[in-house]
Amino acid sequence: EEFEAGHYEENIRKFQKASMMSEVTLALLDVGQAVILNAGLAVGMLISAQRVAAGDMNVGDFVMVNTYIIQLATPLNWLGTSYRMIQQAFIDMEKMIELLNTHPEIQDVPGAPPVNITRGEVVFDNVSFSYDQIVPVLKG
Repeated sequence: EEFEAGHYEENIRKFQKASMMSEVTLALLDVGQAVILNAGLAVGMLISAQRVAAGDMNVGDFVMVNTYIIQLATPLNWLGTSYRMIQQAFIDMEKMIELLNTHPEIQDVPGAPPVNITRGEVVFDNVSFSYDQIVPVLKG
């Protein structure tokens, strides 16, 4: 049991580390996207403010530029989220197809009659099992 528990804990730690790395990279991606969006908005607003000050645009045009930039950027957040969801769906689908393509080790012979079991009994006699040859789990 100790071997199994240690093996399980090791795999859980690996999974947690990979999950944390995924979350960190996702957070960095979100921060980077926000920085680019806000920098673009700031540059657009500065240029628009200069044009309003020069008399080439009015305040309504300034608001319109702000609205356009925000309306263009908002779908980018949805695209990023959708991309991640689609990517995860493809990974899940690949695993499912891999599972469905697994051939059973034991198959019925063509034309085999159905098994009609009315009573049963299971006897464990001389059963042994180990993950490796060093640490046996069951000694029959």
